[in-house]
Amino acid sequence: MPTQAELAKAMTEMDMAAKSRGFLDAHKHLNFVQRILNPSKWPKIDNGDGSYSTQRMAWSTGDHGAFVYPTIVWDEKAKKLHQFPEEGQEAARYALKTGQFIRMSPADAEMFSDKGYKLGSGLLHPGGGLMQPIPQPRQFGGGLAQP
Repeated sequence: MPTQAELAKAMTEMDMAAKSRGFLDAHKHLNFVQRILNPSKWPKIDNGDGSYSTQRMAWSTGDHGAFVYPTIVWDEKAKKLHQFPEEGQEAARYALKTGQFIRMSPADAEMFSDKGYKLGSGLLHPGGGLMQPIPQPRQFGGGLAQP
């Protein structure tokens, strides 16, 4: 049975998921949002530690407030993902130049770029770890049964 602290964390993360999902739904036209929502349809970058990424996010502030942006971008010419260095502002400049960013408050930008985008897309489960695929019910005779 979950502890009070675990339940509180899950509730906070559920709020983060709902808010992040709103940002994602409002910006589905952006390439990086499409990759967040449908990672299996895109190539992956090998992180060198046995894990792979289709997306990494960062946030910054500019003349018009805070914004989030990808540090892994789709290179349309080369038809592959490109990862910007974690240090510096190269990814932020690229995002502003190409329109691949979402404006939001600094608090929302920090939350979204940390793990909000994963919660909002369903990749992370509130209060837990990575989501496991939900098995589809199988039909037996006239009714449904869980596998």
